[in-house]
Order: sequence, then structure tokens, then C-alpha cells
Amino acid sequence: MKLFVTSDIHGYFDEFKKALEEAGFDENNKEHFLLTLGDHFDRGSQPEQVMNYLMSLERWIGIKGNHEELLTECIDRGYWYGHDISNGTMQTICDLAPNAQTFDVACSVAYEKTKEFMSKLVDYFETEKYIFVHSWIPLIIEDDCPKYYTRDREYHFNSNWKNATKKEWEEARWGNPFEIAEQGLNQTGKTIVFGHFHTSYPRHKYENKQEFGEEADFSPFYGEGYIGIDACTAHSKKCNVIVLEDEFLQESTYKRFNSYNLSKKNNIPTSSSGILGVYLDKINGHWGAEITKNGLKTRLGTFIEKEEAIKARLQAEKKYFGEFAPQRHLFKEYGIEDDFSKEK
Repeated sequence: MKLFVTSDIHGYFDEFKKALEEAGFDENNKEHFLLTLGDHFDRGSQPEQVMNYLMSLERWIGIKGNHEELLTECIDRGYWYGHDISNGTMQTICDLAPNAQTFDVACSVAYEKTKEFMSKLVDYFETEKYIFVHSWIPLIIEDDCPKYYTRDREYHFNSNWKNATKKEWEEARWGNPFEIAEQGLNQTGKTIVFGHFHTSYPRHKYENKQEFGEEADFSPFYGEGYIGIDACTAHSKKCNVIVLEDEFLQESTYKRFNSYNLSKKNNIPTSSSGILGVYLDKINGHWGAEITKNGLKTRLGTFIEKEEAIKARLQAEKKYFGEFAPQRHLFKEYGIEDDFSKEK
């Protein structure tokens, strides 16, 4: 089968789609699988288009990147720091909630729009010959530096990397993978494919070529036991897509990661209700409702009837988000008075 692999789309949907088409990706071809190696958001202005397209595919596997972490952290806080501006995170949240008049409301709307997508991202994916990650596999690090500090750190290979903790995976998404690779820290017996760091970097460091500028080369970089594919799309306005032929370790491996997309393709609801924030409690058979504001989840209660749970959710959206309620289009259907559509 053919694996079409890209990374660091960063909200540049048009550039991403163009690269897929040029690589020959056919979403209707059952032998074509798409892998995206993290950093789907930030910097480009089309985060929702990227997310919606990927979630519509039957054969897609998404890896979590450090920018997914940044987005989640900012949404949970409900306010931005300086690095959220420089990294494009604040703008991504605003792009996802263009009608929100305050940033905390925008965070709540962004959470609702992205939570299903985020829940489908995995730390890594492995085939017979390759390991796909955002930056690198978890390593042994013997210092207390913050995860985003990447200079002059001492790394050691971790033979138990597949069982790494959440914190260890967070660390692994930030390092410079080219420098790590050159230290001989791939002892997996497979080729590690990653994004995260622009491919002009090793050409500048090892081949004395331009790192940025008109002559910089952002095409995929093939090293010993690794492939880097981050095209620095914000600068180059291009996405790299490489095509690899390989087999999954076992048939169930892909299905385990991609059951969500298989259900989407067959029009099976991705949640038990098909409504944001409403779910079926499989233990007692009742319907539950919840809502999240400023990163805090509030339980709205359990209900025997599904419709009552939906109404509770919509009433809470009206209370907390007003005219910017994510599912305001359902108000009329469920008898929720839409005070905001009336002329004043």
C-alpha cells in the first residue's frame, strides 16, 4: 500500500491540498493512506478547513505535534501569553471562532470544534519499515529543563520508548530531530520519519547552503535512518508530501487508530447522540449533558430522554455563549428561544 506522508501543515489548507494532488493522493483509492505528522494548526488562516478535510477521510492517521499542545494549553487557560501570539496559537483560536467578541468565548468555541479531532491524534504510528512521529521518539533526558528548551541537552536512547509517559512524549515533540539523529539515537532498526524542524536546517549546517532566503531548499531531507519533511510552510508556502510503500504491522493496527474515520465514511454518528456535549452513559442507559467554558467542564445532569439532555446542553450554550453558541442552529428545532435573532 502507499503511504502519503506530510507534516506541519500549520493551517495552510490550500498549500496542503495542492501538495497532495501533485503527489497523486486519491482519497477513494483503498491502497492510499494519509499520515499527517503533527502541527496541523497555527500560522495559516485555514485551520478549520484542514481539520474538517482530514476528519472526512476514511484512511487517515494523525500524529500529535507540539502546536496541538500549545493550542490545548491556551484553550484551557482561556487567555493568551506572548508566545501564543508569536506561535500563531491566539490567531488560530480567533479563526476558529470568528464571531466571538471575547477571547474566553473564542476558547470555548475552539474547544468544541477541535476536541473530536484532538482525541484522534496519536503519539506515533509504526509500520514494517518506518516509525512516524512529530519530532522524535521519547529519549532518556537527565536534566530538569523545560520541554521547549532544546539546546545542549544530553540525550540517551530509550529502549522502552513505546511505553513512554505522557510527559516523555511531550518532551519528544520539541527537540531538534536532525541534531538528535546525528547523535546516533535511532537504535530502533527502522527509519524514523518526522516533521517539526525545517529541512533547510541540515542543508545549512552540513552542506553550507542557505537556511532561509530565495535559495533555501525545503524539500524532504533523507539521512541515515531518518527522513525529515517539514517544509516550513509559513516561509516557503509549500508542503512536502512523500510517498512510501510499506505494510502495516497487522491489519488491526490501522483500524484501532482510524475507527473514527471509518464511522464517518459510513455516516455513523461519531458520538452516541450526534450532538456536541451530549452522550449516552452505557452503564445506566441514561443520557448525559456537559459543557466546557474556559477549560472547565461542567456536568449538566443525566436524563432518561435524549431530547431532554440535548435541551439542557443548548440552554447552557445560550447562557454561556449567547449569540455565539456553537449549536445555535439547533435552538428552533428543540424549542430554545433564540433571543439573539430578534431585531432590536
